Amino acid sequence: RATERDGCMSFIERVTTGRAGIALRLVAATLAGALGSVAFSVAAANWFLLVSLAVLFLVTVRTETKKEGFGAGWLWGLAFFSIGLRWCYGSLHDHGQLPAILSVAAIVLLAGVLAFFIGAVTGLTRAFPISRRLKLIVLLPTLWSVFELLRGVEPAGFGWLSIGYAYSTDFFGAWAPLAGVYGVGFVVVLTVGLAVELLFPAEDKKPWLKTLDAIAIGALTLVTLALNDVTYSERGPKLEVRLVQPDLPVMMAYRPAEAAARIDRAVAMSNRSAMGKPLDLIVWPESTIVTPLRDGLDSAALAAVDVAEKTGAAVVFNAFFREGPGRYYNAMWMAESNHRPARLIYRKHHLVPFGEFVPTGFRWFVDALGIPMADQLRGPVGGDSFDVAGIQAAGGICYENMFGEELRHAWDKANPGFILNTANLGWFTDAVLPQFTAMSAMRARETARPLIQAVQNAHSALIGPDGKTQRLASKGAQDLDMTVVTATGSPTPFVRYGHWPLIGLLVVLLASCLTLAFRVVRRQQA
Repeated sequence: RATERDGCMSFIERVTTGRAGIALRLVAATLAGALGSVAFSVAAANWFLLVSLAVLFLVTVRTETKKEGFGAGWLWGLAFFSIGLRWCYGSLHDHGQLPAILSVAAIVLLAGVLAFFIGAVTGLTRAFPISRRLKLIVLLPTLWSVFELLRGVEPAGFGWLSIGYAYSTDFFGAWAPLAGVYGVGFVVVLTVGLAVELLFPAEDKKPWLKTLDAIAIGALTLVTLALNDVTYSERGPKLEVRLVQPDLPVMMAYRPAEAAARIDRAVAMSNRSAMGKPLDLIVWPESTIVTPLRDGLDSAALAAVDVAEKTGAAVVFNAFFREGPGRYYNAMWMAESNHRPARLIYRKHHLVPFGEFVPTGFRWFVDALGIPMADQLRGPVGGDSFDVAGIQAAGGICYENMFGEELRHAWDKANPGFILNTANLGWFTDAVLPQFTAMSAMRARETARPLIQAVQNAHSALIGPDGKTQRLASKGAQDLDMTVVTATGSPTPFVRYGHWPLIGLLVVLLASCLTLAFRVVRRQQA
């Protein structure tokens, strides 16, 4: 038996050292990245992400060089983002008419760029001359959160697939009202680091440190359990709401007859008799009206006004606002039953690069391709204050549900009782739907307010203040009638302070790691 054991250990040593060991670690990191992306498509599989991160962290602390450390993180990110962002294929190939091979290449290229953020985390972790233990339970969680913040806020502004979104409705999401999505991600990564240090300890690890790690995991679990029982808002007045999901196709070119038919369909679905109480609010999703409006007296807006007069409900719809020649906003309007013109209630602040504006320095690229594209204008951050049936609301259009730091500014002007987001996801494949809804759920949980999500083709939804989906529409044309219990109460800690407490913590932790690293270097040089 001793001979067999020695032979097994010898085999393990051979495959985990040298070139074979490097190859094995890099393959493991790549497969782990692919596994982790599943958590964003299947809610019940979000534990896959914990395993995926554990493998990446274990590989990171066992890499032999900084180059290998960076490579492990980059390959993890390449697989993670390539699979997680596969929904872009619909806009590139199906609607953009880009050949299949180029569409896939474009997604992989985007994934490769985003993977640099992960590679920076693992590469820097390998480079820091501090103990393995501190790397796992301090440095990795700190760097991970730092680079997620850098990726998610301007100028990068693409926080899609941030770790916290996999837990919008789950256990770790209880930290969202305190520290937002990146705070949730920090707690997840910290837990994984502690678990790796506990389950896969270094050979010279002292027994009392193992006990300390177990206590830390237990304490973190108990605090998170306690936070799951905390409520941050109170029940407010009820609204009877109809979400109109007309399932209209993406309109690639403007045709007056087709534009009118789209409105007619929304009108017909809105005017269907409601079951139960009279409606307070009817919502049309983005891209139902494709004609830019100069004011609330344009024919498309008057169609919504007619619906409001017939039903007695306020009708919220999207349409571009033409402020003047070459001056457009992506806007949200409201038609009410008191015969007034439809009024502008929200103008989109966070615009889509290359879709709604040309990023600084890239105008030459757009002009070279001959794309007739003008920059849209930005509305105020947090939007304008508006109300429905006397209840204040916060607005958002499409992927603005990814920016909690911006949404919280709606509380600068009012105390919204609910959040309303309208979107058209028909440009993408169905893989985008659960990811988009998870981001809406995170915004609801961060603010402790219900969120109404009106989508053109699928996943129109009502999400409660706890992030749980209360109503969800399947694919296809349908009305979703529901009672929305709005929320009242003081703003959550996240709404009050945003990411600043987390940023402060990260600065302290990173400074501590840097100080310790400098001391180690000085000792080595002495």
